[in-house]
Amino acid sequence: MPTVTANYSVVDGRPVHLEVTIGDAQTGSSAAYLDGQLLDVQPTIDMDLPSGGAAGAGQGPPAGSGASGAEGQSADETGAGGQAGPGGTPGNPLRGKVLLVSTTVFDVQQATDRVSVRVDLTGGLPPDFPLVQASTAQGAPVNFLTVVTFV
Repeated sequence: MPTVTANYSVVDGRPVHLEVTIGDAQTGSSAAYLDGQLLDVQPTIDMDLPSGGAAGAGQGPPAGSGASGAEGQSADETGAGGQAGPGGTPGNPLRGKVLLVSTTVFDVQQATDRVSVRVDLTGGLPPDFPLVQASTAQGAPVNFLTVVTFV
């Protein structure tokens, strides 16, 4: 299984945005996990990452759109920042957590056996952080794994 592992620096008080795009006019689905907790499974995810704050504070419940898979499908997630860290200083509740994105891409295009997934993170440092993976499917599904540790 193609795998990419990376560290991503979060910024205190700033949300992190994640977008997952399946390329090459192929189709598939993604599942996102934060510290082993399933966030959502949809061809398109639009939700807030849990902020780790007190019960009832911060972000609302996840909501998936359930759109069908296609080129350019995306998974959007936003993490809240700005909560007090140790010693009462501003922090980012994502720091120290691990985001896992598991994407299965199906080779449905007769013109190519290439399959790919692009995971983009924004809101931290560097401001734009693309992680791209590609493979040859030859008619079979390909599973991609992206593991990001927030630092």
